[in-house]
Formats: sequence, structure tokens, C-alpha cells
Amino acid sequence: DLTHIYRVVANAKALARHEKGDSAVIIPAAWLHDCVVIPKSSPDRPLASRKAAKAASEFLESIGYSGEKIPAIAHAVE
Repeated sequence: DLTHIYRVVANAKALARHEKGDSAVIIPAAWLHDCVVIPKSSPDRPLASRKAAKAASEFLESIGYSGEKIPAIAHAVE
């Protein structure tokens, strides 16, 4: 749910600051990590993170996000 996403993003921001991580990778990955929802009972459930990484990449490309960051974001999501 949306509160989960907000918690993940808040934690990701705090970790990025503390660890001096690349916010241009970490924050979008946090926002998009659950952009594909597959029910826990689905046989496709093990593919959820891979599908989310693909969907996140496609979305970021469609809005003109920095192409050099997208592979790292997809990796973080997956």
C-alpha cells in the first residue's frame, strides 16, 4: 500500500544520506520497487522483482530520466 512505499522511500533517503549513496539511483528505486503487483499466491510471484525492474526502466525511459542511471535503478529494484 501507499504507506509502505512512503516508509521505504523515507528509509532509503536516510540510508542514502548516511552511506553517501547515489540518490539519483536510490530514491527512484525506492519509489518504483513495487510498481508491479503480483499476488503472493500467484505462480508468477517469483518474477515480481524482475517485472518491476523492467516496468521501472520503461517508465523512467519514457519520462526522459538519465539513461546512465536506469540500469543501476533496475538492479536495485530487482
